[in-house]
Amino acid sequence: AAAIAQHYRPLGPTDAVPIAPVAVAVALADKLDQLAGFFAADERPTGSSDPFALRRAMLGIIRIVTSAGLRLELKPTFALALEPFEALTRGAAGAGGFDVFKARRNELVAFLIDRLRVQLRETGLAVGVITAVAYPNAVAKPDTDITRVISRANLLQEFLSTPQGEAMLGAYRRASNILRSEEKKEALNTGNVDEDLLRDPAETQLNYALKTVSHFDFVARDEYMAALNHLGAIRSPVDAFFKHVLVNDPDKKLRINRLRLLSRLKSAMESVADLSKIEA
Repeated sequence: AAAIAQHYRPLGPTDAVPIAPVAVAVALADKLDQLAGFFAADERPTGSSDPFALRRAMLGIIRIVTSAGLRLELKPTFALALEPFEALTRGAAGAGGFDVFKARRNELVAFLIDRLRVQLRETGLAVGVITAVAYPNAVAKPDTDITRVISRANLLQEFLSTPQGEAMLGAYRRASNILRSEEKKEALNTGNVDEDLLRDPAETQLNYALKTVSHFDFVARDEYMAALNHLGAIRSPVDAFFKHVLVNDPDKKLRINRLRLLSRLKSAMESVADLSKIEA
């Protein structure tokens, strides 16, 4: 009876969330079913109109998950919630039924990230930082473990406020601008760095530092602060590279190899977060 009473919570942004395990499970199931059903029926909030309180349902999921500290990947959870509706409507959708519900799942993920941005912005987190962590590696495969996203967003924002973080972001932008500029001139082969073509000690040191970074995959081990600190530690070789090395060398082989080294630097940084989402 207590779980039934709690499962409607939270009814608003200031309402308490359920805390008992059964109440948490039932509350999540109820809100997931509500969202899946309406999205399957192609009904979603538009502008200020939200007649079925779907924003409140998604914010309720976010608050319940974060309050309980749950490590729950919501993308596959949305897929499970959609399954009953997929079975009911696949015939009506014809051969494209699977694609329709794949699209609905992705729409639920996008809706989740949008509501998460709204929720976290009120805590002082920058929207760009939230997006950089929620959509890591510069690819459209969002992280839907929102407990992890929130933890990493806080750590990333804290790190970017330090001299090491500011330097890392500056180096990322500089490398990105150079690569973008050169890609307009010619298609770049982003292959492996040829170590035999490393002429300047600064580029040799940067290449060695990047090999060290790739050896310790802290992100995969969920050691996010260690990953940030490890990138911050290569500040010296990055600064030396930009100070002493002419990237656009007249020798095409050297130029392409140095651009590959910059591409490797950019990829190493994007292994932590999509830094292109951070506002200047």
